Amino acid sequence: MKDDKFKETAENLFVLFQSFYKKVINPEQDQLHADMCRSHYEAMFIIYHNQTIPTTEIAKQLKLSKPYMTSLLNKLVSEEYAIRIPDQKDRRVINIQLTEKGKDFLKEHYVFMINDIKSKISTLSEKRLNDLNTSSRMMLEIISQLNMEERK
Repeated sequence: MKDDKFKETAENLFVLFQSFYKKVINPEQDQLHADMCRSHYEAMFIIYHNQTIPTTEIAKQLKLSKPYMTSLLNKLVSEEYAIRIPDQKDRRVINIQLTEKGKDFLKEHYVFMINDIKSKISTLSEKRLNDLNTSSRMMLEIISQLNMEERK
């Protein structure tokens, strides 16, 4: 019985995430920065939240190969969104930090995405908007508990 509930929930989440990405995020509509892929944004958010972080840790969190990570970071550095900083304690470690230009770029993208999502959900009735808001808060709470379970 419990295994059936796990399977059903997993299937529902799978469909939910696909639908959310396709209908709400829809990366093809991001004409603001057409030369940036999703991995660039994800890496920038990780760097932003950590301020300074080793390249290997970014690759680990994104589950990317080191060669792909190098290519991705080369793009961020060439666009002057990030800088490489040699680690003071270990010469083998290279840390990454966002530049002010990178932080501004990320903020601009965030505002663009929030406004885009707002326009997509603006067609909902007040009741459906309240339902979506309540459900999304609950999902965030549950997902944060999953992260705590992983740390144990």
